[in-house]
Amino acid sequence: MANKSPAHLRAIDVFVLLKLAAQSKKLSQSQIADQLGISVSTVNDALQRTAICGLFNRRREAVVIRGLTEFLEHGIRYVFPVVRGSLVRGMPTGHAASPLVEQLTAVTEWPPVWPTATGTERGYELVPLYPTAPQAAAKDSRFYELLALVDTLREGRPRESRVAAEELKQRLGDYQKTSLG
Repeated sequence: MANKSPAHLRAIDVFVLLKLAAQSKKLSQSQIADQLGISVSTVNDALQRTAICGLFNRRREAVVIRGLTEFLEHGIRYVFPVVRGSLVRGMPTGHAASPLVEQLTAVTEWPPVWPTATGTERGYELVPLYPTAPQAAAKDSRFYELLALVDTLREGRPRESRVAAEELKQRLGDYQKTSLG
């Protein structure tokens, strides 16, 4: 009798789920792939792994919001910790991006940024959850905000993490059932 092998969650899996959660309309796997700059097979593989983990419901073709929220709040910083780099030009993320930049008082250190040639800020490099994050986030403000909140949770600073967790819960709680077309 063949057993299903256990799912080994990958950063791309969280990336795909966040994209789905940010959508207000149905998207096909090919649309998701196109918007994220990845292949359709990568999207399909991500959905299969997240279904095994209980973060995606294949039958309903919907993100399991409660599970995703719990994982992001309590586990993301351990599974996909932040990797910091040197000072670079890039796109603000974490507490330096919306919606947290409006809520938290400015700190004197350099802001976290995803390195990108089109970046508008200088700050310390924060390696994104997935390499195509800056390009995908630039096309979708709701997705960008979710990624920035997740980066704040990945950094693990207590005050910022508390605010980010509340924002994330609110945004994902507002998420209505999204299906793949």
